[in-house]
Amino acid sequence: MTFLNLHSNLLSGEIPAGLGQLANLTSLVLHTNWLTGPLPPELGRLSKLTFLELGGNRFTGMLPPEMGNLASLTYLVIHNSEMTGPIPPEFGGLAELRQLHMPSNELTGRIPPELGDLARRRRLDTPTHTEWGSR
Repeated sequence: MTFLNLHSNLLSGEIPAGLGQLANLTSLVLHTNWLTGPLPPELGRLSKLTFLELGGNRFTGMLPPEMGNLASLTYLVIHNSEMTGPIPPEFGGLAELRQLHMPSNELTGRIPPELGDLARRRRLDTPTHTEWGSR
């Protein structure tokens, strides 16, 4: 399996940690459901993932630093959720990232300067409670 699209399927509950075992997954779309709870750090094991869309759910907690291991990721969307805390500096490891879209969360603190090293980035939408850090 390389593509899993469960957009608008009225899914509820937490994302199962077992999704991190789908080693060949390149695209995961779970937006516009009723998913809750924290994002499982096991998502950081999806080394072939290029597209991750999780927006429009009710996730809580902090962004897992392990998601910075997704070196092939080009598109990351986690908007309209209830994520809190800072953006992990490990997100600077998302070397292929072109779009990062995370508005309408409760993220706080400075945007890590490591995100400034993402040479391929084309679009960065951040929550209103964050600001650029200094190097």
